[in-house]
Amino acid sequence: MKNTILSLLVLFSFQSFAQNVHFGEHESSTLPSLYFDKDGNLYPSERISDSDMETAKSSLSNFYKSNPAVFNKVCEDLTVENKGVDGSIQDVNTAIFNREMAKFSNESKNLTFLIHGFRKAFKQQNEDESSIENFESMVSSIPPGQERQFVRVFWDGLYDCCITLNVADNMKIFKLFESSIVNADNVGKSFGRMLAQSPIESYTLLSFSLGAKVIASALPSIDKKLTPYYVILVAPAIDGADITTALSKIERRNKLELTIVYNEDDFVLMKKDPKSGLIGPGPNKFGVTTLGCNYKKEAEYTKTHFDNHLVKCRLVKFNFIGKTHKVSAYFDPLYGPLIWGY
Repeated sequence: MKNTILSLLVLFSFQSFAQNVHFGEHESSTLPSLYFDKDGNLYPSERISDSDMETAKSSLSNFYKSNPAVFNKVCEDLTVENKGVDGSIQDVNTAIFNREMAKFSNESKNLTFLIHGFRKAFKQQNEDESSIENFESMVSSIPPGQERQFVRVFWDGLYDCCITLNVADNMKIFKLFESSIVNADNVGKSFGRMLAQSPIESYTLLSFSLGAKVIASALPSIDKKLTPYYVILVAPAIDGADITTALSKIERRNKLELTIVYNEDDFVLMKKDPKSGLIGPGPNKFGVTTLGCNYKKEAEYTKTHFDNHLVKCRLVKFNFIGKTHKVSAYFDPLYGPLIWGY
């Protein structure tokens, strides 16, 4: 019994305290990348140590208010008027976003934003894959002949290691997943505003697991544009209503093409132990994850909803990979055409 419970808990791999994921020590890269804090604000190119972010409770806004000279330099570098942190941070976000988008030419085609999931460390920790490694797996699955340009979207999905068999600690594991949902929502709303204000003409949004919540929260802002776009949700750790509700008041739905990759045997999305499939709270508790495992036909219902509202929706069943929730399993190059096949 203890081994069964342990297997279930490994799906989140938490200890009793959450660890925010910080990106202030990222190195400059030619790869276009967006680094969001838990509030949905973008990290600047200036280095901000992890320890400073911990002091600021993982909030860039708090950090800037405690370090006004740094904020002033960020504003100067981005040619943004410094009206105080609260008055200028959105302008700073927009300027950072536009700087990354400027790395693409006007002729850039198939621009694709990659969004990782829950519990992804930025730097390699323990034996877990980092967000960077997850992005490498996503890119490796592109079918031959498809040319794409990528933007990596990093966000604070929380990370920690090491679990216990204590009942109280087990409850904390699932509560921490709920905390990560809040971060994903904050990031998605901010990301959506930036996309809506950008001149990008067409793009794809691809997410894994809880990254789908980032997309769902971004959709209401994005869909105000007349720009055509594509959404690919791989093993989405959300409810179908997250997507249908986000688009419920949109008039020009026919410009969206949606792909949902689901796996009815994914033990993480089912929130059940991988051996018996009987122990665990299930996909409706501690953060709904019914869409990615098609629980009670959630994915199929979602497709029917969109079919009735002129959205092109494609379902891809991935039961053949088994009970795993590993990014590398879903994005095996052999299966790339199933995911990217439009």
